[in-house]
Amino acid sequence: GVYVLEKNGSTFLSDLESNLVDTSAYQSIWPLNDHLFKATRHDSKIQVIEPSGKILFAGQTFDDFDFLKIENYYISQQGDVLSILDTNLHVEISYEAEALHRYHDVEDRYIVESNGLRGLINSNGQIVIPFEYDRLSNAYDMTILVKDDKKGLADASGNILLQPEFFDINFRDIRNETLLRVKNNGLYAYFNLDGKQLTDFSSKVKYVPGRSLNWYHHEDRYQFFDANGNSLNVSCQGFIKGYTNKDSLFVAVLREGDAINGVIVDGELLENWPLEFDHIASFDIYHGLIVVAKGDQQSVLDIRGNIITPMSDQEVVEFNQEFFVTKKGGKYFLFTPDGQPINELGYDYLNDQPKNGRRSVNRIIPDQFYQYVNTPCFEGNQDTILKPQRATGYIDKYGEVLVPLEYNFTVRYFEDYAALTIGYIDGQKQSVLANSSGEVVLATKYDYLYPLNHSDKSGYYRARLNGKYGLIDRAGQTVIPFEYSAIQGFHKEDIVHVRDFNNEWHLVNMDNERLFSGPFTRRSSLERCYELSSDRFLIFPEGKSAVIDTKGKTYLSVDSQKLNFLSIEGVDLIEVDMDGYKYYINKSTLVAYVNTSD
Repeated sequence: GVYVLEKNGSTFLSDLESNLVDTSAYQSIWPLNDHLFKATRHDSKIQVIEPSGKILFAGQTFDDFDFLKIENYYISQQGDVLSILDTNLHVEISYEAEALHRYHDVEDRYIVESNGLRGLINSNGQIVIPFEYDRLSNAYDMTILVKDDKKGLADASGNILLQPEFFDINFRDIRNETLLRVKNNGLYAYFNLDGKQLTDFSSKVKYVPGRSLNWYHHEDRYQFFDANGNSLNVSCQGFIKGYTNKDSLFVAVLREGDAINGVIVDGELLENWPLEFDHIASFDIYHGLIVVAKGDQQSVLDIRGNIITPMSDQEVVEFNQEFFVTKKGGKYFLFTPDGQPINELGYDYLNDQPKNGRRSVNRIIPDQFYQYVNTPCFEGNQDTILKPQRATGYIDKYGEVLVPLEYNFTVRYFEDYAALTIGYIDGQKQSVLANSSGEVVLATKYDYLYPLNHSDKSGYYRARLNGKYGLIDRAGQTVIPFEYSAIQGFHKEDIVHVRDFNNEWHLVNMDNERLFSGPFTRRSSLERCYELSSDRFLIFPEGKSAVIDTKGKTYLSVDSQKLNFLSIEGVDLIEVDMDGYKYYINKSTLVAYVNTSD
């Protein structure tokens, strides 16, 4: 929203009407990002300024100051001292070095270059890996060290596991274990993650050998051979193949229709496969489990044909990484992969949409009911019906109870917190937030809690008390007072969509200041809001498009929602299709271009 003007070798900041926002004269002014400028003084010192001309850092000067857009942090230099600053301009670390960078996505680690060599330090400035290497890279939470074009390895604590004396180091997941494939003098060997050598340098193959089974299709049947081309003397109409997760075995389940015709594991036909079953009910090669059926009963076998669970009238309905689920009489039962029961009482409900490995479960409380008021979406009378009371909680990814079944309602885990409620009558309920360990971190008297936005950074929750909605933070403090009939998320955590008790909708900021009032369609209000520069937002009230800021100032309003973003000759534009014509607006300045042609 500002111009950089140049006159007589000096540059100035001005508003869009060419009024100087500050009289300071600089040698040059360049944008660091959408919010800050890098201003170089005539003595070559650098200051950081806002679009208003305000000098930040209490007037400090720098020898250099940059913003790394992809990495999303700032780096400054004052003399020999380099500093990394986060997006709020807080200093993470300062260190005397030739170069300083965050270490990819590894927390509390920074790459330092000194005397042309690199090492790692932590945020306290302690040396984790000495400055002795040409390059460093991160893999599997470990550090590959490069020196004189040879590679070595260090663990997360900086302990050197392999000295840099190898031509290549690759990580390979084999049989549920991560190993190192290390190259030296043109040959490969295996090492474990502790740096222990497991095999000789005798292989020319960089990658893990592939499947141990071959086949070809002839006269509508498949014929199978081992890895050396020897026939297994078996054929079938069809088969399902894949690798097991537990031990990386290559498995092929052979079928004639639905009937088991054999199982090949790692190139060997299991000739003692049980034949007393009617058919395959389901199978999951990835988890190494197969469900076979006889009549209306089922049994779970492993890929070797060993019985995991004996024949029963429980139907297997799900496999996952840590357990499998059966169903009988409307109840769900969980078992470990080796067939041990996890919940012998069973659950009446098991959420089929786990979030971060956590899912809600409940049991119906016998002979206890509550009154539920059903309000139709369209015109019609309210219905009051009786519904069974239930005890609700959460299980973790292993099937173990994470949150005890002591609540009556819940919304599934969003981010790292779950909202749960005890009670059925508004005004008499209690709602809590439980963290990822199941611990209650916030207890409230509200009837209802629900996250404002479903993101890992979300810190606000919609709350309801006796039919009135407000907004609270994770500490339970009221952010928006309880004076609305509805609250919806609108744009991140800057703008909220609220409805008052006159059935009118408003956009408000986190200070409950009204930015815009008027009707919105559901689609436009929840799915179509674009953030422009300088805290400006493009919104779509019913039949219109408008640009506002977080203080409620309106910069632009047009009677069309047919908008398109495009760039012409490096200029970012908003194209407006209205009344059969197209109009163009500068996306940064919001100045409309006028057609001056004949």
